[in-house]
Amino acid sequence: MGLDLRWIEPVVSRNGTVDAEEDRLGFGRQGCGPERPSESTDRHTRFVSDVWHAQLLNYGGGRPVGRDSLGQVTAACDNLYPQPTPYNHMSLLSCLCTAVQVWASAPALPAPITNNAVAARSDGERVTVYSFLGLDSTKRWSGVSSRVFRWEVGTPAWEELRPIPGPGRLAATAQAIGDRLYVFGGYTVAEDGSEQSLPHVDVYHPDTETWSRGAPIPVPVDDAVSGVWRDSLVYLVSGWHDGDNVSNVQIYDPARDTWSQATPIPGQPVFGHTGAVAGNAIIYIDGARRSDDDPRYVLEPSTWRGDIDPTNPTVISWRRLARHPDPSLYRSAAVAVGTWIVFAGGTDNPYNYDGIGYNRLPAHARDAVWAFDTVSNEWHPGATLPTPTMDHRGIAVAGAHMIIVGGMMGNQQVTPGVVIAEVQDVLPPETRR
Repeated sequence: MGLDLRWIEPVVSRNGTVDAEEDRLGFGRQGCGPERPSESTDRHTRFVSDVWHAQLLNYGGGRPVGRDSLGQVTAACDNLYPQPTPYNHMSLLSCLCTAVQVWASAPALPAPITNNAVAARSDGERVTVYSFLGLDSTKRWSGVSSRVFRWEVGTPAWEELRPIPGPGRLAATAQAIGDRLYVFGGYTVAEDGSEQSLPHVDVYHPDTETWSRGAPIPVPVDDAVSGVWRDSLVYLVSGWHDGDNVSNVQIYDPARDTWSQATPIPGQPVFGHTGAVAGNAIIYIDGARRSDDDPRYVLEPSTWRGDIDPTNPTVISWRRLARHPDPSLYRSAAVAVGTWIVFAGGTDNPYNYDGIGYNRLPAHARDAVWAFDTVSNEWHPGATLPTPTMDHRGIAVAGAHMIIVGGMMGNQQVTPGVVIAEVQDVLPPETRR
């Protein structure tokens, strides 16, 4: 459950009276417990004597805060209200009157899937989310999939579409530009364990529900970071190519169906890193690099920024930034929203595709969410995911919605789960003022 008390101020009245927003959340009807304080409330919130009577904002309405959230509530209250309150014995715990659950469950996929490429598009009236390729719950070579699923936000279920032509593959990446969706690269796995990076650019046409093939990637890559610049160009940053990581930054122009090479990354080539393009900035973090020791692949702790020259988009000025606050990450999810980039989930133990690390230990998923401001180069914490997940190939965003589709949970279990949030709730509060 992703509780985030940083969002209290916008929804609770400053004078302590029950306003329309509080009434919608249930406070005007249920109150805040048997020992309700006076109408004079400090720091724009009302204290409660029983946290289980509080309501939280969920996607579609409030519901009681459960006992399993008690630790999160206590920690969050302790940060907001370090001084004991005078109202009752619940003290710091009583600070909660509105705990916002930013992420909510959406209809699950028809089948568990992980390492799937995701994208979303909006036609002004409908927001549609797509899941391409990936790995099923067997986590075996034979479970590498070419399946495609689609969900129209607000409808009760996903539907399965025609599969992507060709073999199933892992670690592809997808982007939506205009009225088309593009799926780039990925790798196949043979029965003997051999892997091959593919140069495929598969183009989906939603209006006709057909596939076409774009110009092949000059240096085929998988586990690369992708991002869209000015709704016109797609950047593929580093990634794995057959036998090793590459430092290439490759640019695809959908309008011309052509490729060009941009300034390569100056840092260690990596795969399984996470990032996006926001404005003229490319931001990516961490990933795995080759090691001469055992294990043969290890995390590369880093945060890199590349500034694209608007007059010549193949020219990128790269610089290394201070690391993000969380442990180094592998196969987390990311998406750009305006000048922000949101990062979610992942693991600190790199692995191939079965969730067992190259160090032969199980990888454990994380639930942390961070937002990076490309204007100030600052990191801001976000509401944690309801369930820790990893093995992502991106976050789908369109209209006002942000969606995480499938993935692998902490016990290496492939999930059909889907979570959704309002973009404005994921970003820091100051972006909404």
